[in-house]
Amino acid sequence: MLELNDDLKNELSKLFEVTEDCFQSAKDSLKDGHSRAAMNRTYYTAFYCMNALAKRHGFQTSKHSSLIGWFYKNYINPKLIDRKFGDLVSETSELRVDADYDMQVETPDENIKAFWSVLSEFIELTKKLSLQE
Repeated sequence: MLELNDDLKNELSKLFEVTEDCFQSAKDSLKDGHSRAAMNRTYYTAFYCMNALAKRHGFQTSKHSSLIGWFYKNYINPKLIDRKFGDLVSETSELRVDADYDMQVETPDENIKAFWSVLSEFIELTKKLSLQE
């Protein structure tokens, strides 16, 4: 894990601002009847949380699958955090791809909302883990 210097702390704080904005965008999109956008933003909220953990460890990648693999290897498989967060990432990733690329698939609003409670927990947990001294 990298030392939490001022530059990294500022970068992570900014990333969590983007994370919170993205989560709000998911809620607003669903309220406005845009379920595909809501699913996309729901996944990206989880993605930004994983990205914060990776940044703290000095891991960088441009591939979603690599980040998810890193997250499982470093947090889910060693049971450092609850498996429900791994399930959140996997399920939202799959549904995001469907929402973005398969026009035949519709994710019901209640299914999207069902992720939000665990997603809120994930934001708080990753914030705590990323910003701890």
